[in-house]
Amino acid sequence: MSRGDQHTTGEKGRRRESAIMDAAGQLFAEQGYERTTTQDIADATGILKGSLYYYIGSKEQLLFRVLLSTQEQLHAFVVEEVDTPPPGPLEAVEIFIRRHVEWVLEHSSVAALYGQEHHVVRSVDAWWQALVEARHIHEQSLLELLRAVDAHAATTTEEDLMLTTRALLSMANGTRRWFHRDGTLAAHDVAAHHARLAVRSLHRPD
Repeated sequence: MSRGDQHTTGEKGRRRESAIMDAAGQLFAEQGYERTTTQDIADATGILKGSLYYYIGSKEQLLFRVLLSTQEQLHAFVVEEVDTPPPGPLEAVEIFIRRHVEWVLEHSSVAALYGQEHHVVRSVDAWWQALVEARHIHEQSLLELLRAVDAHAATTTEEDLMLTTRALLSMANGTRRWFHRDGTLAAHDVAAHHARLAVRSLHRPD
């Protein structure tokens, strides 16, 4: 158990920990990890800097926890609608991509953290493996949907489906790089467009 995990088992501790995570994620996204200090995080949370270490082990560990939580939140948001009620395979893919894009555009700054700061987390093998596993779970969820869509296409290989999975996720993640809230398209328009595009890419000629 890490130093930062020992004091968060009570309700008050969990609320404070959540506030620290939220503040850190926002500051890391806005200022960058290197430029954000633990004093910044403490000030944003309304606690003394010394008290911050009552809840966290280090700034590096806090970044890891923010990145892992971000991935887990994305996955939970996406599969919530995919799973209830279970739709047909193509509809499920459409929902998956739409929800993924919606989440990325709603949380674009925090979503960008992974690409910007993942090198910090890679310095600790256990942290990196936890992040890789969280990404794998999300990736496998979409891969399973593509397998269901492609169940009767004997010519498609597992490698083809994995490449398609990663291509669709790259397309969905890439929206944060160019989308502007003051542009002509709303976030839900972009999400719906990419979802339809994903489904059209899976249709095969009769």
